[in-house]
Amino acid sequence: MGEPRPLEIADAFRGVSRLGDQQSISRRQLWQAQNFWAPGRGVAETRLGAARFNSSEISGGKGRNIARYYPSGGTARKIAAFNLAAADTLYYGTDATGALSEITGATALSANKQWLFSQFSGNFYAGNATEAIQKSSNGTTRADIGGSPAPPLAYPGPVYRSRLTFFGQSANPKRFWYTDTFTENVPADNYIAIEHPEDISAASVYGRDDDQGVFGDLAIFTPSSTWIVRGDFKDIAGGYSLDRATDRLGCPSPLSLVDTPYGLVGLGYDATTDLVAFMIPVGYGRPVIISDAIRNVETMPRAYRNLANAVYIDGWYRLSFVPSGGTVPSKEWWADLRGYNPKKPDFGIEWWGPMNGRNIGAAMVQSEGSDANELIAVDANAGYVNTLDPADTWKDFGTAYTAVLETKSLDGGNPLYAKTFAGFMVGAKPTADENVAVRVLLDDAIAHATEVVPMVTSSPLVGDATVVGDDTLVGGPRFGEYLQYLGSPLFGHRVSLEVTYNAGNQLSIRRLSAIGNVSKRLRI
Repeated sequence: MGEPRPLEIADAFRGVSRLGDQQSISRRQLWQAQNFWAPGRGVAETRLGAARFNSSEISGGKGRNIARYYPSGGTARKIAAFNLAAADTLYYGTDATGALSEITGATALSANKQWLFSQFSGNFYAGNATEAIQKSSNGTTRADIGGSPAPPLAYPGPVYRSRLTFFGQSANPKRFWYTDTFTENVPADNYIAIEHPEDISAASVYGRDDDQGVFGDLAIFTPSSTWIVRGDFKDIAGGYSLDRATDRLGCPSPLSLVDTPYGLVGLGYDATTDLVAFMIPVGYGRPVIISDAIRNVETMPRAYRNLANAVYIDGWYRLSFVPSGGTVPSKEWWADLRGYNPKKPDFGIEWWGPMNGRNIGAAMVQSEGSDANELIAVDANAGYVNTLDPADTWKDFGTAYTAVLETKSLDGGNPLYAKTFAGFMVGAKPTADENVAVRVLLDDAIAHATEVVPMVTSSPLVGDATVVGDDTLVGGPRFGEYLQYLGSPLFGHRVSLEVTYNAGNQLSIRRLSAIGNVSKRLRI
């Protein structure tokens, strides 16, 4: 006869973890949260979707970078770089037109290159480490960068101490060049030499430096090492060498580097194990790993690691990358930095994902002047600039994506006891009348049963409702508790609950719990 002991309840969701097996992770961690995220603590919610900015595609284009540029006295522009089979092209668009136009210039551009952008002294710079860096002062036309001596054929790097920087010159790939202050001149001895077997792959300015936070610090990376500059460049003829911060973690993905209020975050690699996300916290001089929860989830192809890219918005670091077997950045993992705490083993950072359904080649936030903090991205597999997270849109380009949320294996705290599972309860809040599929997986899917839960916005609540703030969810503060029994009970040791949703509306989930009782242990 069954012993009426309550089963474990999985609520107050706190991100995804696949470090251990499905039974050993925390009851507040999820095994999967595809296209779900947590805008409020303890709530999993379907993510917002994406829409096209330009209705006419750049035929054959693959987006490689995007930026927001505000020319002096001109109209704000979106600027994007596209790989094309004949020759790469730089395009611009104004907010009003919904179309893209080529940024014209005399220098012919080669095809299928990586593109990095920088802005310095009011001008926009774009480089592919092959042709001369392209400079624009209006966002519509381009010319070769000036300077006497002229900068090398390289990528434009970050602006540091009122100097524009460069790296990736094929003749001197271990050199990090910099201009004189407020000019484009690069004397022959204005460079740092990285003493490492690998070439420089990325650089970023972040945080606050010792001069009252005026300039920030400079991080320079090879794929597996990190180097930090905390003052101005030295005046040494022929350049000088730099001491490294660590030879155990670098960054092969320059577009993954994002300066956040908590520190510099990026995709890291140590040349021996899986790729991880890292942070150089504000005030720190070396990187720390922050992505133990996802490091083994994906294997990123070596040839496409440079295509990984990220953006920071509203407390989230959102990383897009090429998954195993792919060639396009088609998968995203989002890190919730709002709970960052350097005293916690995991730094209080929670990861959500994967997010599937769109290909992000690069993303950025429009956050100046009259902008409304819109998130825009360039499509990594098509000739489009896209708007991400438009209000009240839960579809990608008009097509509903599939969202899946799965709990850990729930065992009621008694993993050795057999149990009878009669059903489940879902604490959810739909924004439209929905039929939501919930699958019960017994003992890691040895057996399963699926039930469709009718959810209607006007139905009375069953039992107590969980109350959350109005600012967390659309349509009001209350969740309904939806009780569903199985057609035939399942008998085993543990279950996980999996919600699948693709109706193209918002669905928010607060709680998933199994209904059943624990059987008494048999004695012989």
